[in-house]
Amino acid sequence: MDSSLSRRPSTQRLYLQIKQWILSLPPDARMGAEVELLERFGASRPTFRQAIALLEYEHLVRIRRGKGGGYYAGRPTVDAATLVTATYCRSLQVSRDELIAAWAPLRIQTACLAVHCRDTHAREELQRFMKLLRRDKGRQFAQTIRRFNALLADLAANRLLSLFLEIIHETENQVDSNEFFRRRPDRIKAYRREMLSLGDAINDGDEVAAVVAANHCVELNLKWIAEDNAGGRRPGMRAEEGAVPRWTYRTGDG
Repeated sequence: MDSSLSRRPSTQRLYLQIKQWILSLPPDARMGAEVELLERFGASRPTFRQAIALLEYEHLVRIRRGKGGGYYAGRPTVDAATLVTATYCRSLQVSRDELIAAWAPLRIQTACLAVHCRDTHAREELQRFMKLLRRDKGRQFAQTIRRFNALLADLAANRLLSLFLEIIHETENQVDSNEFFRRRPDRIKAYRREMLSLGDAINDGDEVAAVVAANHCVELNLKWIAEDNAGGRRPGMRAEEGAVPRWTYRTGDG
């Protein structure tokens, strides 16, 4: 046994032991009945159940009743991880300017990687979206943006980037991101233009143009935050007008 585990409280130690084992199993593998697992880990029933409760919270264990029942290996879902983290961010009263500051470098890096994607299906999905975007009327525009960003994440083929972007979008969604564009056709038109420029640059394989377009998206967000702050629409945000950072990132070619 790892010496670091032996120094932990018994429930925490058992939780980590079972967790390591679960992650070595394929998803939905049957772990066994409770009596079998008590024998396997040499644990008391109260300690075992406390450890299992922690693992259930992390979506790593599922319990099935009846015939063929027992404990089964699970896996956390992206939706569950995103929702919990976004709710935590909201509990911290994370502001929109903080979200943009976190989102901006991820957006640039995603654009750079997407340019070099050779996945035919992902590129076709982007092309279909671009056709719809050109005809988009601006209804639920925040959801349109989220779909666009998800497509870019698919093209970037980086699961961590995709997860981080989803967390940011879900956090923004919890503060009603449609409000940012509601009754603002000028913003919708401007942002759609930059989305189209970014999508076209990715389709053309033009990394320089993609970075420029992605930076323009960031600049628009910072500009609008400053405008809303000045107008008192969103108190508590701290974006400063004119403070527009620009990023460049390594390409997918390394």
